[in-house]
Formats: sequence, C-alpha cells, structure tokens
Amino acid sequence: AMDVNGGLTSIRVPQFSGRKADFLMWFTQFMAVATLYGISQAIQKNSSGTPTWGETLPADQAAYEALNDTSDPQSKLRNAWKRNLRAHALLVSCLPPRLFRLVRSSGGKAATLMRDLHDEFQPADSISIAEAEAQYAAITLRENGDPRYLRQRFAQLEAEFPLANVDDARKFAIILRVAPKKYAGILAQQQLTKGAACTPDDLLDAMDIVYRQQASSATQGDGGGSELG
Repeated sequence: AMDVNGGLTSIRVPQFSGRKADFLMWFTQFMAVATLYGISQAIQKNSSGTPTWGETLPADQAAYEALNDTSDPQSKLRNAWKRNLRAHALLVSCLPPRLFRLVRSSGGKAATLMRDLHDEFQPADSISIAEAEAQYAAITLRENGDPRYLRQRFAQLEAEFPLANVDDARKFAIILRVAPKKYAGILAQQQLTKGAACTPDDLLDAMDIVYRQQASSATQGDGGGSELG
C-alpha cells in the first residue's frame, strides 16, 4: 500500500488494468481512496465554474514557493498545489506502462491526467452508445448456461457503458429472447403472477431456481457440474 498522507499505510491503492471495461470500477474505488487521503478535490470534475477538472493551481514550482502561507487566498493555492502533487503521484502509481504517455502529457497536473483517462476510457459520445447497443444485442445464454451469467453481463455492460441507459424493459426483453425453452413455463408464470410489477430480477430469480434444481439432479445422477454463459 502507498502512504501519501501519513498513517494510511494500510489502504491499498486500486490498480487500473488499462481496459475500458474496468475503468468505471477502478475510478469509483480510486476516488474513494482519494477522499480518504484528502486529495479528491485535485482530480474531481466540477459541476460548474473553472477549472472544469480539479483546482486552480500556481503556474509552476517557483510561483508556489513565492506564495505566502499567512494569506488566506495564497494558503489555499499552496494547499491545492500539495494536493495536486500527491494526487498525481497516486495516479501514476496506478497506471500500466502503456498509459505513461498520458502521464507525460499531463504536465504534472493530476486533474489533466484524470480528464484524459476519462476521455479515453469513458467517452461521452454516440460511438460509445452504439457500441453498447451492439454488446447488448450480442448477449446469449447457452442451453445449459447458468442464468447468473446474465446478471454478470448486465452489470459489466452497465459499468462499461453508463450512458447507454438500458432500462428494465430492455433487460426484460433480452432475458425473454435468450432464455432456453426449458425456462418458458417459469417465466410465463412469473409474468402472470406479478403482472406489471414483474422485474428482470424476478425473471432471473425464477430461472435460477429451475437451473439449481436441474443442476442438483444432474450432479446426483452423474457428478456433472455447472457452467456460466
């Protein structure tokens, strides 16, 4: 674990794999650690005002050293500079070597580095949404596949494409489309019983019951196991 704030040596800093699918989970965990270290202001996106990311900083090291700690505005700038140094070091320690190009282009500014990571791994554009649509359309479940795979796939895609805004109705339709025929009866029963209140989780719970029962029977009969996907 890295200690950048004294006394927090037991906190392990999450490492980013460099994969788009892992970015949102890593970012969430990293911001939690940054909050504990007291440096989250240096890298967070601001809802209004300037700068868009992070805090206002002195122009360079010389400007920082010229600041007076006794002046409140200047003291704030000094503290922002210190937070930036710690945040930048923490970010660099999390990244794989192939992303060091972003480190070099950040100019030592943690906010710039975090912004560039967001731009590369979580783009807010129509291309990302189109890619999400293709991924959701490609979901399948094998005849003997574990229904848990559908939960996992939904969670993965929600994390990877948060802008896609796939609602319960879309998930509902996907489940009905990909569910093997052996689940038709239990799925129809769930919809009839719960009516308009039926959710994707209700369908997956029902499928899980059938799957576990059949898997248990198969295991007792021939020692077979289960498989995801």
